[in-house]
Amino acid sequence: MPNYRELDEVACAIVDSDSSTMAQFILQNHCDVPISECERCSEFVHHDESRCVDDETVCESCSSGAYYWESDGEYHWEEERNSDEYPEYHSSNLRSGFKGAVGIELELKFHDEPHEVMDLAESSDICLEQDSSLDESNSAEAITHPFLANREGLKKLGGLHSFLENVRASGWNKDNYGIHVNLNRGSISNFDVLRAMQFIVKNAEQVARVAGRDRIYSGSRFADTFVDRLRIAKRGHTGKYSPINLDGNRVEFRIYQANAKSDGVRAAVRFSQDVIQFASEAGYRGLTWSSFVARFPQWVDFRVNDHNAVSV
Repeated sequence: MPNYRELDEVACAIVDSDSSTMAQFILQNHCDVPISECERCSEFVHHDESRCVDDETVCESCSSGAYYWESDGEYHWEEERNSDEYPEYHSSNLRSGFKGAVGIELELKFHDEPHEVMDLAESSDICLEQDSSLDESNSAEAITHPFLANREGLKKLGGLHSFLENVRASGWNKDNYGIHVNLNRGSISNFDVLRAMQFIVKNAEQVARVAGRDRIYSGSRFADTFVDRLRIAKRGHTGKYSPINLDGNRVEFRIYQANAKSDGVRAAVRFSQDVIQFASEAGYRGLTWSSFVARFPQWVDFRVNDHNAVSV
């Protein structure tokens, strides 16, 4: 017995002046014949040879790239995620964004089940990603989409505020857990970054009170030598493990201890912005803490405390 494609070709040959083929005629006139049109390639197939993928009726050929999910017994175009594992993909494209944008990477240890954490992240528009530096189970980076750091943007933190309000997590007492604040490069120059790093190293004790770490993260990688200054100012190369990392269109502050409270994350964003602004305005000799707090007095008595909150 000929299949429906062969019958379709015969019909086209017989009525070549008519755009309506036999299969189309059957479908359009609701004849009781078990055929379907593939929504991907428009081929006509018997119902037994079709498959539903994410509410699409497709032929066997088009459905070859679909995945069967054990959780719901249906086919989907995306692979089913393991409810006990966080995604492995690298999402640095989420961090740079547009001019004036901010992106946050927050490393956390979670105290809810992974599938609950992933559901909360999805509802808050937060990306979760495995990180090889986090050697504990049920740990991941929470990464925001770029957001504008105005009053409303800082309130929501790109969805991170909502996520932290609902998830049980910690990071304050973890030695290798941190916050990475990514500023879109925009008009920030190599010299601005160099002076910001010089300010951080020169005022390490005061900066550590804001950063929440006894020492500035990997500060030893930047010794403020002539070679360091030339490498950054001329080539824009800082190195990933410097206090500030230049990576394409991102200026990444890597000095902060992880903090599971929104206020602590906001403080890290604001301090990063203020340090860059101060560095762009001050000369090398003016990179003192006293000059900085004269320009930004909110940091005079600021300290991140051991309860993952902040005190001013």
